[in-house]
Amino acid sequence: MNTVRAKLSLICVSLIILGLIFTAQGDAIDPKSVVAMWLFDDVKGDSAPDASKNGHDGNIQGAELVEGKIGKALTFDGKDDLVDCGMEEYDFGDTFSVVLWLKHIGGDYRAVINNGYTDAPFDIRFGREDAGTRLYVIMRTDKRADRLLLQMLVPPEEWHHIALAYDGKTVNYYLDASSEASDDLTGSITKAADPVVIGTNALPEWYSGLIDEVAILNVALNKNDIQTIMNKGLEDALAVDLSDTLTTTWASIKAY
Repeated sequence: MNTVRAKLSLICVSLIILGLIFTAQGDAIDPKSVVAMWLFDDVKGDSAPDASKNGHDGNIQGAELVEGKIGKALTFDGKDDLVDCGMEEYDFGDTFSVVLWLKHIGGDYRAVINNGYTDAPFDIRFGREDAGTRLYVIMRTDKRADRLLLQMLVPPEEWHHIALAYDGKTVNYYLDASSEASDDLTGSITKAADPVVIGTNALPEWYSGLIDEVAILNVALNKNDIQTIMNKGLEDALAVDLSDTLTTTWASIKAY
């Protein structure tokens, strides 16, 4: 009798564990959706490794390593600093997100991240309006020849989380996980001959300030995803591999 009860107890506990595992997987952000991710915590010389392991390592030109929002960050002097991430002619498809932390110091016309300039498929940069605190995003797709333009105010001298999310129908622009602007857009993001660059653009327009925790994803993050990334950081926000736990738990149940 005691053996039967023990077996039933083990099965019940195992089922609870399985339920928790699937719940965790459902809430987590799939790491396979990350196209490229630069945390700047493992910089080696002039190389900013792509933490997604997809091989899009950034080449640091002038920017220096400092304490960041989460771990280390890069500081850009507004004169000639940049990170060249390659990815020329990359096909971003029809769902897309960019997330990053920044702490800017003001000034006119400063590019944050993009893959071009006037014809860039995506371009996040400061203009000269409102003392250089108006942050624009420009996007183009194969179904929209003219540029989509969204904007929001980002106060200087303090850390802010920036996110851009495109789901094939709508573009949403977030400041600190709060949607500040949106517009309709359809189609696949156009390819660019220019590389993805952090800290300037093809003009060039040099960024001044700090940048940390940059990622490009092939899915449209929602508000909850962005809030999780902002609160936990990219590494902790991404799903962990629970396959070993699942296998062990299932094996225990089958044994009885």
